[in-house]
Amino acid sequence: MNTTPNSSWFYAQNGARKGPVPFSTLQDLFQQGLSPSSLVWTEGMEQWIPASSIPELINSGPVSPYAPPVTDIVPADAQSGFDMNLPQLPVPLDIGFCFRQGWKCTLANFGQIFLFGLCYILISIVLTTVITVITTAIDDPAITETGGGAVTLLLNLVERIISIFLSLGAIRYGHRLLNGDNPPISELFSQGSKLVNAILASILFYLMLFVGLVLLIVPGIIVAIRFGFFLQAVVEKGLGPFDALKYSWKLTKKNGFSLFGFYLLGFLIVLVGLFAFFVGLLWAIPTTWLASLIAFRYLHNGPNSVKILP
Repeated sequence: MNTTPNSSWFYAQNGARKGPVPFSTLQDLFQQGLSPSSLVWTEGMEQWIPASSIPELINSGPVSPYAPPVTDIVPADAQSGFDMNLPQLPVPLDIGFCFRQGWKCTLANFGQIFLFGLCYILISIVLTTVITVITTAIDDPAITETGGGAVTLLLNLVERIISIFLSLGAIRYGHRLLNGDNPPISELFSQGSKLVNAILASILFYLMLFVGLVLLIVPGIIVAIRFGFFLQAVVEKGLGPFDALKYSWKLTKKNGFSLFGFYLLGFLIVLVGLFAFFVGLLWAIPTTWLASLIAFRYLHNGPNSVKILP
């Protein structure tokens, strides 16, 4: 690691990659209040690391009493150190790259992914069972006449909201895996602050999808493909409902046919896993899931947005 004053360094700030700047300038930035949790990188390093792990950066001199307070709160996409800004020109999606890296990440983290998936499935099963039991009880004629239909509708709504909540946590968990982190299973419950935006965005998305399907199906397919990354935009970019949908539309520009092929291949992989005595699903589902997260990242800056596994 080259820490000479004139060596070139990059750093992450406010969701963007900054630099290159001389090491001495980077030292000044941290003295002026840049968070020690910010990620930095220089030539020769395998991946981005927190500045706090480099003593020459954080302990390079007295801290100014007039410097702004330091905070460890870093935007989600800044934490990864990867370029996750909208590209000026569309990035052609490499379908093979996404699935190969999804497979390699599954192999490298299979035990961890299996436990995470098991937790996800168990929660979903318990939720569905409870709602089914309550709904069955409500189907009693005596209860139905006193508003059982409204209760059933409310229960189904609660089930859908919890499903969205778990999906947000799964997205964050998956992206942390792709960053090379070792996220805890509790990451599944970490995205509550984004739930309202996700619910509103989902309502808008499914309304557009319904209208598109009514209009000769093809517009519905276009909606599903072009707006399909809205939940990832909510989680990884912290966007509101309208902005998340617009973000997905811009990100997928000129990649409609590639994404159609991507989803078709993902469906075929899961289908093959299903026919392999269901055991194949243990590999097929995580691979396609991670490939979809990689595709979101790839459309930002190609392979530079992904930690490439050998």
